[in-house]
Amino acid sequence: MTKPLSILTLCLCATFARAANVHVGTTAALTNSVAAAASNDTVWCSNGNYQVYNAEVTDGLVVPAGVTVRSVSGNPADVSFDGQASCRAVTLAASSWLIGVTVSNGNLNEFGAGVYGGSVSNCVITKNVNTYIRRSEKLG
Repeated sequence: MTKPLSILTLCLCATFARAANVHVGTTAALTNSVAAAASNDTVWCSNGNYQVYNAEVTDGLVVPAGVTVRSVSGNPADVSFDGQASCRAVTLAASSWLIGVTVSNGNLNEFGAGVYGGSVSNCVITKNVNTYIRRSEKLG
C-alpha cells in the first residue's frame, strides 16, 4: 500500500511545482510580477512601452534566476523597456531570459547599460550609453 501513496504524493508535488504564466500590461504590474516571480515562471508583456527606471534602484528591471520575461507577440517592435537615460534598463540573473522586446535608453557608469547578464533572444538593444572610462591609477 505504500506504492499508491508514493505515486499520489509524487503527482501532488508535480502539480504544485508548476511554473506560473503572468500577463502584464503596465510598468507597475511588470515590476511587481517580475519581483515576485520564481524560477521557471514566465512574465508575458502586452504591447506597449514600459518605463523601467525606478529612482530607488540603479538597475531598472531586475529579473530573478530562472525567470523568463517576453513579449506576447514575439515582435521586439511591439514591446519596449525604456531606462529613461537614468539606469541600467534590464539586469538578468543567471538562467533568466529576455525574449522579443526592445531595450533602450539605458545609461550607466559601468558596463551593460542596456542589458546585463542572463540570456537574450530576438531582442533589439539600442540607444544605451555606457559612460565607463578606465583611467590609470597614476595620472601625470
